Amino acid sequence: MTCSIRKAVQGDEQRICELFIEMLQTIYHTEDVQGYEPGYLDRYWKNGEDIILVAADDDVIAYLAVEVHREDVDYIYLDDLSVTEKKRGNGIGTSLIHKAEDYAMELGLRNYLTE
Repeated sequence: MTCSIRKAVQGDEQRICELFIEMLQTIYHTEDVQGYEPGYLDRYWKNGEDIILVAADDDVIAYLAVEVHREDVDYIYLDDLSVTEKKRGNGIGTSLIHKAEDYAMELGLRNYLTE
């Protein structure tokens, strides 16, 4: 893998939205899909514990949304994961998941749930 993984910034939002559409088109085998509702990603830009991780080379090529839940049992929830089609099969998604696990360990969380 010749890309870097980092926490997303608000400037990545447009590309994340494009990757979300690409993911839905792949899953549902149609071009007729709806993206995120306006404002849906805002919570990730507010410096809370929920983050989006992105893999980037010259551009963002993949992302993983990571939600932190503090309940009876604290855990992270791995939500949307999308790798652009031409970069799939190179371990980028796996690397994003490992980085999310590292993030959970940094927060002291040991329980993981994935969608």
